Amino acid sequence: MGVIPLCGFTLVYGEGGTFKSAWTRWDAAKVTAGMLPGEYNGTPAEAVIVHSCEDTTKQIRLQVERMGGDGRRLKVFDTDQYDDPLKVAKQYVERHAASVALMILDPVTYFAGDVNDAKKVEAFVSDLNGFAGRYGIAVIGISHMNKVTDNPRKAFTGSAKWEATARSVVCIAKDPLAETGAMVSYAKVTKCNGWRPGTKFAIHAGMFTPEGDEYRLDPMKYRSTPEAPAVGGCGRAAGVPLRGSRADRR
Repeated sequence: MGVIPLCGFTLVYGEGGTFKSAWTRWDAAKVTAGMLPGEYNGTPAEAVIVHSCEDTTKQIRLQVERMGGDGRRLKVFDTDQYDDPLKVAKQYVERHAASVALMILDPVTYFAGDVNDAKKVEAFVSDLNGFAGRYGIAVIGISHMNKVTDNPRKAFTGSAKWEATARSVVCIAKDPLAETGAMVSYAKVTKCNGWRPGTKFAIHAGMFTPEGDEYRLDPMKYRSTPEAPAVGGCGRAAGVPLRGSRADRR
C-alpha cells in the first residue's frame, strides 16, 4: 500500500504534536540505514532534510541517528546556514541523484511563498513533482492544520491546490481519546495518485527513541493488516516509498 511515492510530492499535514516531523525523520533514518520496507529495503540511500523550524540542524541529525539512521548519508540544509536552503538542497540532489532517495521540506509552506495563492502554489508543487520525477526521488512536505474547519480532510493550511497538485496526501490527527499529550497519532492517506487512497495507520511515540524502538524490538507488533497497515511494518506497509523503481532513475 504505497503512501510515499517515488517520483512525486507527498503532502503531510496535521495538528502540532502529532509526530509529523518525527515520522518523516524516522523514514529518513530508515532510508539511510537501508531498513525501510519498499523500493530501498536493503539498499541504504541518502536522505535530505530542508528545514526552517525550532529544531537545530544538530538536533535533527542527533534525532535521526538515535532512530537508527546513518548520519553519513543524511544531509541537512537550514535557514540559519543558507539564504535559500531549498535551492542549495536541489543543487545537491542534482549532483548526487544516483545516491539520494528522499527529500523532506519542514515546513513546506515556509519555502512556498504565498501559501494561499492558487497559481503560485500549483506552480510550486508542480515544480516539486517534476523535480522528484527527474531524479527518481520521493519529496515530502510537512504542513500544519488551520482552525477554520472541523473537517481534517479540508483543514490544511493554504490553497486547495496543495492537495490537488500533490501526488499523495497524508492527514495526521491526535488520538481523540487521549486526554493529554498523545502517545499515538492516527494517519489516513486521503489521496495517492496511481494507488488506492484510504490507507490508515498509527504512529507510535515509542518508535522514535532508542529505548522505545518497538518496531526494531518487536516488528510483528507493527505488521501490516488490511484494516491498519503499520508504519514501517512488514512487506508493503504504510509510510514507505513503494511506487517507481531504481531502474527508472535518471
